[in-house]
Amino acid sequence: MSTGGPDRRSGGGRGGGLGTEEAAAIGDGAGDRGDSGAGDSAGDLGDSGAGDLGDSGAGDLGDHDAGRGAATRERILAVALDRFAAHGYAGTSIRDLADGLGVTKAALYYHFASKEDILEALVEPMASEWGALVQRASTRPAPPAEGLLRELVDILSRRAALIRTVMADPSLPSPQVREQLQVLANALAAGAGVGASGAAGVRARAALGAAQHAALSTALSRVAAGRPGPAPGAAPTGTAGTHLLEPDEREEIVAAALRALCG
Repeated sequence: MSTGGPDRRSGGGRGGGLGTEEAAAIGDGAGDRGDSGAGDSAGDLGDSGAGDLGDSGAGDLGDHDAGRGAATRERILAVALDRFAAHGYAGTSIRDLADGLGVTKAALYYHFASKEDILEALVEPMASEWGALVQRASTRPAPPAEGLLRELVDILSRRAALIRTVMADPSLPSPQVREQLQVLANALAAGAGVGASGAAGVRARAALGAAQHAALSTALSRVAAGRPGPAPGAAPTGTAGTHLLEPDEREEIVAAALRALCG
């Protein structure tokens, strides 16, 4: 999808460290990904057996109540993100996820048909947010630079753990969204009224890089320390969109990027 993130089936080099390449991952859509084995498909209930769906399928992870179902999905996604980060997408099986949750594979299949569906559920909200940001940056006249930077930092604050996981996993092709990053840089320059060529263009790219690096490195240091974000009781991985950065931290990053942009 052009604004929600490119198809993951496209290839591309893998960036090292934090910054442009890592932030580029947020433009990633939930493309076509292979599972690590036929045993992880929805049709293979393995040792659990089809009977587990009737006896314990939903009950192992929550009942049929809609509220509990949503909470259960978030629990599955949180465990999946942690396992993918530790062992890679290809190195994590449905059995590994079920074991991490303390349930049967059949119970897990009640909520997700495959490991691919779990990854898609993790990536889709982030891809949608990134697509909306790029779409706004593409409008003319360009929106104010401060608003674009604030929205970018907001996404990075809530999705840093997933960005790191996707970019660090060699089993997942890197997205190619350099063009979208250039759209953002041009929009920042236009929104600040400084132009997008010469020294002004350099400042626009510097502002974009500064915001990306500061937000990601600060958020990921919080994840590494095992500390939750500012919301009480929030999981440090923030799969439900929990901010890993405090409001004043996000504002300081935006202010620093604006100083780089405007000179």
